[in-house]
Amino acid sequence: MEFMPLIVMLKEGRKVWEEMANVRGLVEGPWAVCGDFNTTRFILEKRNARRRKLGMVEFSDIVDDLKLIDLPL
Repeated sequence: MEFMPLIVMLKEGRKVWEEMANVRGLVEGPWAVCGDFNTTRFILEKRNARRRKLGMVEFSDIVDDLKLIDLPL
């Protein structure tokens, strides 16, 4: 199993998502990614959020595209 710890700064998000996609293309089998992504996937995960922001949508898309499982904390 490959393990990839990450700390993602908000302004670097897109670049990190692209790098994750590139790395995933090189790894066969199970893959674990964990870290502080400085974003959430869903409105319910953020206090006082009324709508999904672009960063939330992009993060959710990369989780889906890479077939990752978002484990609840």
